Amino acid sequence: AQNQIILYEYGLGYYLGRNTGFEGEKAIMINNLVGFYPPELAVNNDLLEILEELGYKWVLIDEFGSKEDDKFGVFSFSGGELYVVVRNNALSTQLSQIKGTNPSEFMQLFDQIGGGVVSIDAEYFGYRNEDGLYLLNKLLGALEERNTKLISVGDYVDTHISESLTNDIDGVNKSSLGMNDKSSKPYLLWDDKDNKLQKLLWELLEKTTSQFEDYKIGEAEDLENVAIWNEDAISDEDKRQKVSTFILFNKVLCSDQFASVSDPNFIKQMLEKYKQLAQNSEDEKYEKYVSKQVEKINKELDTFEDNHLSSLLPSSQSK
Repeated sequence: AQNQIILYEYGLGYYLGRNTGFEGEKAIMINNLVGFYPPELAVNNDLLEILEELGYKWVLIDEFGSKEDDKFGVFSFSGGELYVVVRNNALSTQLSQIKGTNPSEFMQLFDQIGGGVVSIDAEYFGYRNEDGLYLLNKLLGALEERNTKLISVGDYVDTHISESLTNDIDGVNKSSLGMNDKSSKPYLLWDDKDNKLQKLLWELLEKTTSQFEDYKIGEAEDLENVAIWNEDAISDEDKRQKVSTFILFNKVLCSDQFASVSDPNFIKQMLEKYKQLAQNSEDEKYEKYVSKQVEKINKELDTFEDNHLSSLLPSSQSK
């Protein structure tokens, strides 16, 4: 996780920061990376420790990740410098489920609860709701009518700190989106024991991780501010091959391969990355393993596609 976060920071710095240091040397620099939004709000204590080491100020979690009875608000992780921000599930879920442009049901719930941290993907105001921008405009108007001020999560945290409204917590529950209560199984989007396709993908990823977890690019000279995900940006052939392998390894760590098991095309794209990575490894035993495992996964994908097609056809056609 730490390498993934640092690589993400590098990308943000490349596109939104500076490519020189204070004295003009090659470097990637970016300021104010203080907040962290975990994919699908999946957290555990190990992640919090990594974020604290990397200097993050706050991390957003789902309410089922909170160990506190008073579950909403801002909490100091083990009395340190990292703050845990617990979003309001009810408000967030209600907002994400609106179809059309009418925010009235959300506002009724908002009036009952009185505010809190609301967190949903921005795609709900466009991709998932074609009228999402109109909805957002009406929502902002309804909040303005109530003299309700919108602030960033960062400002919310700062207010709680300055007004001594935070309490200490010694950790969080393992949690992610998709849970119904604190006793629900976390990480179900990625680790459903009853899902054969996920099981095969996990086997492939775990083998790949053990193969490459100690992989090093080597000397980083001339790579200090290069877009390393773009092979054409690296002139040295040997270094380009090593960087390409490093980037491929990080790509196959993508959690979406488990959450997207209902999308065969996406899975097949991921399998091509595994095969390329195996070829780069120059390890015949590992290459053979990947080839066999990919074959198993493709067979399972074929079964999934056949079943999915049958479910879409009238019963007389599916027989």
